[in-house]
Amino acid sequence: MTPEQIEQLAAEAKRIMENDAAVKALADMRADALESMATANPTDADAIRQQQAMVKAVDGFFDKLKGFIARGSPKSKPGIA
Repeated sequence: MTPEQIEQLAAEAKRIMENDAAVKALADMRADALESMATANPTDADAIRQQQAMVKAVDGFFDKLKGFIARGSPKSKPGIA
């Protein structure tokens, strides 16, 4: 990717992270999955794995966005000593 594409990706990721509705929806999905895991039948491994996958997907989404932001953010120049 070109530096311009990386900066554009970072800007889009930042826009998503600043979208309160998107962040709330994803946070609610994560919380719902954790609640479902806590109340799931302990012998229902498939249901537990499905909720674990949801938590992992939401966490991975946020991690990717944060990574795009970190990669595309302008680096501060060192100060004059």
